[in-house]
Amino acid sequence: MAMQLLCGNCNRTLDYSGERPMFCSFCGNPLGDSKSNTPSNHDPDAATVAPSTMPGSAPARKPPAPAALGSYKLLRELGSGGMGTVYEALDSDSGHHVALKLIGAAFTSSPDAVERFKQEGLLASMLTHPRCVFVHKTDDEAGRPYIVMELMEGSSLKDLVERDGPLTPDDAIAKILDVIDGLQAAHRLDFIHRDMKPSNCFLEPDGRVKVGDFGLAKSLVKESHLTKTGAFVGTPHFASPEQVRGENIDQQTDVYSVAATLFYLLTGKPPFWGSDPTATLARIVSDPVPTVRSLRPDVPAALDRVVLRGLERDRARRWADLESMRQALLNLTPGRHTTPILGQRAAAFVFDCALLWLVAFATLVAVPWIELRPAILVQQASALFLAYFVIAEAVWGCSAGKALLGLRVCTERWLEPPLWGRVGLRTLVMVGLFGVGGLIVTSLEFVTSISDWTAVAIGWGWSAAGLAVMASTMRERNQWRGLHEIVSRTRVAPAPHVAHRQALAGSGGWLLSFLGGRRLRPGMPHGSTLPEKIAGFAVRGALKWSERDKVLLGEDASLGRRVFLWMRLPSAPPLDAARRAIGRRTRLRWLAAGRQGDWQWDAILAPQGCPLPEFIHSEGTLEWSEAAKLLTDLARELSAACADRTLPQSLSPALVWVQHDGRAQLADLALTVDTEDSQVTGGPDEHRALMLLRQVAALALDGRVLRLQETPAPVLAKLPPAAKTVLDRLLGVGTPYASVEEFGNALQQVPTGEHSG
Repeated sequence: MAMQLLCGNCNRTLDYSGERPMFCSFCGNPLGDSKSNTPSNHDPDAATVAPSTMPGSAPARKPPAPAALGSYKLLRELGSGGMGTVYEALDSDSGHHVALKLIGAAFTSSPDAVERFKQEGLLASMLTHPRCVFVHKTDDEAGRPYIVMELMEGSSLKDLVERDGPLTPDDAIAKILDVIDGLQAAHRLDFIHRDMKPSNCFLEPDGRVKVGDFGLAKSLVKESHLTKTGAFVGTPHFASPEQVRGENIDQQTDVYSVAATLFYLLTGKPPFWGSDPTATLARIVSDPVPTVRSLRPDVPAALDRVVLRGLERDRARRWADLESMRQALLNLTPGRHTTPILGQRAAAFVFDCALLWLVAFATLVAVPWIELRPAILVQQASALFLAYFVIAEAVWGCSAGKALLGLRVCTERWLEPPLWGRVGLRTLVMVGLFGVGGLIVTSLEFVTSISDWTAVAIGWGWSAAGLAVMASTMRERNQWRGLHEIVSRTRVAPAPHVAHRQALAGSGGWLLSFLGGRRLRPGMPHGSTLPEKIAGFAVRGALKWSERDKVLLGEDASLGRRVFLWMRLPSAPPLDAARRAIGRRTRLRWLAAGRQGDWQWDAILAPQGCPLPEFIHSEGTLEWSEAAKLLTDLARELSAACADRTLPQSLSPALVWVQHDGRAQLADLALTVDTEDSQVTGGPDEHRALMLLRQVAALALDGRVLRLQETPAPVLAKLPPAAKTVLDRLLGVGTPYASVEEFGNALQQVPTGEHSG
């Protein structure tokens, strides 16, 4: 008999038959026990239970929220689900607006539920990646734990799709690459999300995405007693088959959920959909996965294949990890085309033609009964030309010459091999323009008395003219496409190149190495001691010690993450409100401030990686793709800092930190003392910012320390011509830039071969 159930979270009616569903198939939230509105005690690892109602009954009334928790005044409810409710709150100490997640009153009687809630805060606080929602602190008020997080004022990916419909493939890939970046940060710390879905992906004002809600996250290093084999954890529509079956899970669980989220972004639906959650779970473990193109035919076939492989039920056939999936997505997104590609294309074409002529000549020599004549040789080469390009470019996406020079033939928009018909049309037009000379050679030999070699010369002249016609349409505005490519709607693009440098991984790894196992730094006066604690931060050692300022390495006692404790004289200007409010990923995050004896201090979240000078010293200079990413990040931060007047007073490359993923962060303090002729201290903000960019470019690409009074000189590293032009202007060789924004815009036009985001 058909029955109905009302979800207490989204107030939608679910139709079902047989066993009562555990999850809402619309919002994905767990459904409460029809007999009780309290958490289930027999299954602590089941997805968190939310109150629900039966048809005809009123939703359970939620107890009123407290007016304040600690120093946080609760302003309004932002949403609820799972184990808690999220409020917008005002921190009375700092004046900042934050998001505060308070555990539901119904869960406080369950020790397992309380522990899981606390675990969410602790695991999420370990993530300081720019693509993850930042956790400020966790605390407890009258037995009710709460988590204070960065306030995400935008909507989620779920809201975006519900409002605007499915995303374009371009936008969907860009959004999911942000999600992958955030989850990879979690995987590097050996824990998995387990509940990745569009509603847990939050949009920033600039359209970028941050991953949040680690309420079901699981450590792969330390097994929790909260996890039990056979208990389903996650949201049904985006859960992996192994989650549904109650098997052991690993990082590939997040791979499946990311692929399911990408499926949703492209189609507006999860891979398996139905009004009965129990049936949905059954389909996940039994039914074939539908293709994206079955719901949306305009999605490129190559993108569909990436999604389907991520949704493979058999983990051996699924993407091995998020990096593999990320690389596959990057391989679909070509960068902008600039003039240098024309030289590569010409060289590849010459190589292919030489190869074909050599094969044709060798074939004629090897067959004794065929007369070796120029006309026959041309005919042989023309036939090979047609077969060679059609087969190579339709099957592999590139000829031998293009593969050698890092090029590929792709569709008009995507980096995937065109269909046979388009490749055939492309090659026929090319043969018609360039290869028509071969037909002239053949016809002249039979209808005139001119010599073979004269006919060949005429044929080559005609081919040169055809080649000129073929290239006459190439313009930057049409991505340098020839006539044969415009007709066939194809193009040639650089194959993406992604650098795989072995970077310094882990937050604080270099910092501990810098300490060298000592609590005190050389240069500290004899007999000096460090405080054991400053406010809520345990002091682990001294990173810098000078008369003007000191930098101590601290640890947040409640969250276990490292911070810089920047100690300065009382006469030093304090960090202003604008600096304290910065939440950009390219700037170190301010946490707290206070006084300790005769010193004022600021707590700043410790960066990952190490300062740029140390990175170059240990790892060597950067490739262009790496340096471009670093300079792009730094230019964005410096431009923003000039706009909100938060640029540090003294600038040097020692303030630029290289993170484990190659991204840059700007610090307000340096751990090493720079020479005076390399510190930028005076002048307008824009001028100082451009000087820092100049120093960073020279150090990153050439490994040289650029002094302020040094004669301008170009970068010596091998660069694409377009990059050289941009950097020559930065380094003072060409017309200087008027602003950091102008440099940043010019840098964006240079191809890097990597998604730069």
